[in-house]
Order: sequence, then structure tokens, then C-alpha cells
Amino acid sequence: THAGHPALNACVNDYVIKLVSGLKLGEMTSLRFRVLEKRMYDNFDQMVNDLGTDSLLPGKQLTEKQAAQVYREFGKKYIDGEKKYGAVALRLELIKD
Repeated sequence: THAGHPALNACVNDYVIKLVSGLKLGEMTSLRFRVLEKRMYDNFDQMVNDLGTDSLLPGKQLTEKQAAQVYREFGKKYIDGEKKYGAVALRLELIKD
């Protein structure tokens, strides 16, 4: 499974931290990952075409066009990042404490 993003400065073997909503309202939890692989693309369409929808958005029944649009719907930051830098797919390993 890969995580798709607008261009990101992470490199292979870097550790990244992702803040996610906790079980309680207003609670945040951080998850740590190690970057196993990084692939650069010109845009989200190219990324989805190469990796497939199931790798990027597991469990979703989407066409490649719909899957690329999901990333753009994350907001202006993703749209602007794609236009300026392209897209990057990271294969991540969850680091368990």
C-alpha cells in the first residue's frame, strides 16, 4: 500500500509522523512511519495509473480518474502541490512502539 501526496521532501529510510484524530473528540494521536520507497510522478493521474487504485486507496471501488480526483479533493494544498511539483507515492512501514 502506498500513500500519495503532493511532492514531499521525505527520503527512503526517513521517519515521518502523521497526526490523526483519536478515539475521543478533540484527541490527536501521532503515528510514526518509516519510508520504504519513494516514487515521483508528474501528476496524480500518472501515479494512480502506475500503482493502481487498490494500492493507493484500498477497499475503494474507483476508476483511475476517480482515484486521482480523490487526491485533488483533499484541498488547495494538494491541487497547488500537484501543479507545482507533481505527486509522490510513499510506501510506508508503521513503527510500533
